[in-house]
Amino acid sequence: MGLHLIKSAVGISNVSELLSRQKIFLEDYGRVFNITRYSPKRSDEILDGGSMYWIISRQIRARQKILGIEKFKSNNNKTEKTALVLDKKIYLTIPVPRRPHQGWRYLEDSQAPPDINNEQSEQTRKLPENLVLELRNLGLI
Repeated sequence: MGLHLIKSAVGISNVSELLSRQKIFLEDYGRVFNITRYSPKRSDEILDGGSMYWIISRQIRARQKILGIEKFKSNNNKTEKTALVLDKKIYLTIPVPRRPHQGWRYLEDSQAPPDINNEQSEQTRKLPENLVLELRNLGLI
């Protein structure tokens, strides 16, 4: 592992909304994916255990494993696009401030935030997301 992608979750204000949107994809298409215009040139490195890290409200908040990268023609059959096929499981990460940007960027493993461990996640899952962020910023969780 060593190379990931990072992307802004446009129109999403919290991880719950990301889950809801992806649930619709799963119901409609049988899998979760993100469409992008350009295909990553370093796809072999990404497919070797890479993840999509999501920027939500100016922070890296979650990640999903990238399972595949598929090229296809859009509806007008003129433009080639790429589907980044994602695992349906979303892992919460320690929030890290990050400016939004258009499209995706490469993210080296050394720059990727760690996942929140399952025990912490279970304890904080029932709390409002903004409260969890504030407690984390204060170093209490």
